[in-house]
Amino acid sequence: MSDVLLEMDEAMRQERMANLWKNYGSYIIGFIVLTILGTAVFAGYQSWSENRRIEQTDALISIQENPSYPDNILNGEADINALDGSVRGLLLLGAAGSLMDLERADDALGVYERAAVDTEIDPQFRQLAGLMVVRLSLGQDDADKDELLGYLTPIVEDKTSSWRLHALLESALVKAHLGLDYQGAIEDLAIIEAQESAPQSLQEKVKALSALYTLKLNSGVQ
Repeated sequence: MSDVLLEMDEAMRQERMANLWKNYGSYIIGFIVLTILGTAVFAGYQSWSENRRIEQTDALISIQENPSYPDNILNGEADINALDGSVRGLLLLGAAGSLMDLERADDALGVYERAAVDTEIDPQFRQLAGLMVVRLSLGQDDADKDELLGYLTPIVEDKTSSWRLHALLESALVKAHLGLDYQGAIEDLAIIEAQESAPQSLQEKVKALSALYTLKLNSGVQ
């Protein structure tokens, strides 16, 4: 009896497999083919990605080692638009830093402005560039409060940003010095002060500015 049951079970299993293959055979074959192709494509992508990284790194080094660097960024001699966003971000920030070292703040500002509006650049690089635009612009006679806050607001609203606390500090400075909005400045500083992770040096600046702006607010000093 057990042999008969085994034979029946095997027959039913074969019938189910036959029906399965009849109904879904084309899909199974397709899945197998896609799996094989997917493996090949993934391996090919890894190879392409590695080659791409090498090409991008070589292009970055070539631009930076050019005797005209960083002026080749300013005058458009270097074709940086062909670079991937993250690499282009590194290049622009590096060029701006080199210009700052050469005491060419106005030229550096132009490069930072370019990086700050490039949506293909890594957000952290773009935010850092925007922060530097504000820092370099704040002391200029034609500094515009709303324009500078436009750089800072997205950073302040991004609670995952590495630059958020620094953006809040710059926001307080802009509000106080360009808008005489001491209350708004104090509120920005209070957010920083509440962060235990804020560096000690930053906390000291916050306390000093908060005391100054509170004094001005209470005394009505403009």
